[in-house]
Amino acid sequence: MEVGGEVPVDVSIVIPARDCRPYLDRCLTSVLVQRVAKEIVVVDDGSTDGTAELLGLYAAHHRGTVKVVQVESSGGAGRPRNVGLGHATGRYVFFCDADDYLGPGALEHMLSAADRNGADIVLGKIVGHGRRVPESMFQRNADRAELGESAVYNSLSCFKLFRRDMLERHRIRFREGVFVGEDIYFTVHAYCHAGTISVVADHDCYHLVARPDGSSVMQRPASRDPLAWLAMIHEPIRLMTDHVPPGPLRDHLLARHFKLDILAQLGRPFLEADEVKRKDVAVAVAALCDRWLTDGVRERLGSADRQRLAALGDVERLALLAVIEAAPVERRLTGLCWDGRTLVVACEAALTGCAEPDGVALVLRTRHEPRRELVVPAVRSGGRWVARVDPALLDSGIWDLRVSVELAGVTRSARLGADRDTALARPPARLVGEVAVLPYFTRDHDNLSLDVGGHAVGVPGSARLVGTR
Repeated sequence: MEVGGEVPVDVSIVIPARDCRPYLDRCLTSVLVQRVAKEIVVVDDGSTDGTAELLGLYAAHHRGTVKVVQVESSGGAGRPRNVGLGHATGRYVFFCDADDYLGPGALEHMLSAADRNGADIVLGKIVGHGRRVPESMFQRNADRAELGESAVYNSLSCFKLFRRDMLERHRIRFREGVFVGEDIYFTVHAYCHAGTISVVADHDCYHLVARPDGSSVMQRPASRDPLAWLAMIHEPIRLMTDHVPPGPLRDHLLARHFKLDILAQLGRPFLEADEVKRKDVAVAVAALCDRWLTDGVRERLGSADRQRLAALGDVERLALLAVIEAAPVERRLTGLCWDGRTLVVACEAALTGCAEPDGVALVLRTRHEPRRELVVPAVRSGGRWVARVDPALLDSGIWDLRVSVELAGVTRSARLGADRDTALARPPARLVGEVAVLPYFTRDHDNLSLDVGGHAVGVPGSARLVGTR
C-alpha cells in the first residue's frame, strides 16, 4: 500500500563507513540490487580517503534510496550505527559493514521468513572470505528457533534482520566509545526481547570479508587482546542476566559466553601473552567465574573448559592446556577391513608437538544429526591404534568417522581417512542382519564414512528368479 504516493519501506540497510572507498562499490551495488522495498542509510564516520565524495555520487544517482549522513569521527562503529538507526524508517533494519556485501536475493529471503513467521530477528547464513564465521546455527532453516534450545545465541554479530519496532520499543542501541564488542551488547539486548527468531540457512546471505591490508577493526591485533575482551564482555553478560532470571535458559546463554568469550581467552590469546599478562588473564577469568559460573553452566562445558576451570590457580597448567587445545591432530588411516561382521579400523594418531596420547577412540556421528554419536575406544597395537566397530549398533543413515585423541583430560578430534596408506583399499559392502553396510571415502574431502542402508552409495548385488506363479 502506498501512503502519500510513497512506497512504504520494508528494510532499512544501515551502513557505517569510514575510509572504505575501495570496498564501497561492491557493498552498495550488492544492496541496491536487492529486490525489496528499501532505503540505504550510509553514515560516513569522518572519512578522509574519498569515501564522502563517492557516497555523494551514489546519493545523487539514487535519490530517495541512498541517504548519506555525515558525522565526526567516533573511533568505532557504535555511534554511526546508532545515528543510522535514528534515520531508518523501514519495518526492518539490516546492518551491513562497508567492506562486506550481501548475496543475491539475501534480503528477499530474510524478509520472506520474517513476514511468514512474524519474526523479530532473522539470521541469514554468513559466508567468510578470509574471516571465521559462525556455523552452528546454520545447519538447517528454522521458522522458530528457541533461544534456549538452539545455537542462535552463538551468533552475536549484528549482521541480521531486526524488527525496527522492537528496537525502538525497548531502546536497543549499540554501545558507543568501545573499540570492539559494540554489536555484542546490541544483539544480546535484542535477543532478550525477541518473540520469534528465524534462521535462513539454505541461502548465502551475508559475505564477511577480510581486508587484504588487515585494516578492519576485527583484523587488528588490539581487537584480540584478552584483557580488553574480558573487560568488554562484562556489560553484555550483565545486560542478559538483568533480563533473564536464573534457570536453564540463563545457564544456556551463560554457557555460550563462558565457552566463546571467557574461557576462550585461556586458549591461543593466553599463549600469545607474556607471563605477567597470563596471570592477569587468569585473575580476570576467575572473577567472572565467581560472579556467573553456576552448576548448570559447568554441566554444559566441554572437557577442555572444565580442565581450565580446575587449573585457574596454576598458570603453567593453563599454558599446557592451551598448547594441547591449539595442537593440530595428526592422523593417518593405516588399516580398514572386515573381521566377520565387525569393521576393523587402524590408524596412527597424535597431537603435534605434544606427548603420547592418553587414549584414542573412533567417534561415529550421523550426517544429519551430529549430536547422535557412537564412541568406540581404540587399543594400542604395534605402534598404531585399532578400533573394532559393530555396525549392528548403528541406525540406518550416513555415519562420518572421526578420530578422538585425549591428553591431560582434553579431547581433540578430527575427520579420518583423507591421509591413508596408498595400498589401503575400500572394503566391500557387507550384509549385517538385513542391512547393507558400505564403507566409502567421501567425494568432497576423501574422508571415511559408513553408509548403513545404501543412502549415498549403490549397494552391489544381483537377483535370480527362483519361481513363478
